[in-house]
Parts: sequence; structure tokens; C-alpha cells
Amino acid sequence: MIIKNKSNFNAGFSLIEILVFVTIFGLFFVLAIAVTTASLRNMKVTERRIYAVRYAEEMIEWLRSEKEASWADFVTHTGTFCFNKVLGNNWSLSAPTTGLCPTYTGIGSLPPVIFKRDVVVSSSGSPVTQIIVKVTVSWQETNGVEKVEQNARFSIWE
Repeated sequence: MIIKNKSNFNAGFSLIEILVFVTIFGLFFVLAIAVTTASLRNMKVTERRIYAVRYAEEMIEWLRSEKEASWADFVTHTGTFCFNKVLGNNWSLSAPTTGLCPTYTGIGSLPPVIFKRDVVVSSSGSPVTQIIVKVTVSWQETNGVEKVEQNARFSIWE
């Protein structure tokens, strides 16, 4: 007599094992997407900060050229100004408005149009021997206002 050994081989995974695997796999992808999104957001903020530094440095260099062109004319321009336009060849061509910039309309038509550039110019001495400049370029981000500030001191003897 031959005895047949009946083995019941059920190859495969149980439902619990599949659910655990899918859950872990899904969590991995959710975390990967969250990290990627945060990284992209930080890259965008850094890109905008680079633009802002460029706009602030451009303003300082333009003011330096104005000082070199005519110290006597340069010292007459003190106060707070909005330089949201592309800089011209001289103070009157650049047409700054007095006071702080009201909105984030961009600087000229240069993209991205989310910045504003405020300049505070003050003098020191009588007669004026130094001009102190504070350039602030700011923009809106999702978590509030970001800004870059640069200061410069110009004197007649530089």
C-alpha cells in the first residue's frame, strides 16, 4: 500500500503582510514628496534672495556713480526713496518716488516682479562730509516678508 502524503503548500503572502508592505511603501513615498517639496521651497527662497542681493548691490553701485559724478548734487538728495524702476543715467532719470515703496510691484519690468527697493539716504556733518545709505530689498514669501539690507557710507574723499 502506498501512502500519499498530502501537503498543502500555499505559496504567497498573507493579507496582513501585503497591508504592512503597502503601508511602509506609501509612507516612504509621502516622506520623499515632503522632503522634495521643502527642498524646492528653500531653493526658491534662496533664488529670490540672490535676486535681492543683486538689486541691493546694483543700487549701491549706482549711488556710488552718482557720488562720483557730482558730490554737490549727490548731497542734496537725502530722505527715503522708492527705487522700483530701472536705474537711469542720473537721479532725475531714475525718477525715484519719495517715501517707502507702497507695494511689491517688482523692480522695473525685470522678472520676478515680487520685489520692492527702499533707500534711506542721510547726511552727516556741516558741511556734509558723509552720506549714509541703507538699501532694503524686500519681497513676500508664504511665511511672511523676507528682506536683504545693505549699508554704505560715502564721503567726499573716497
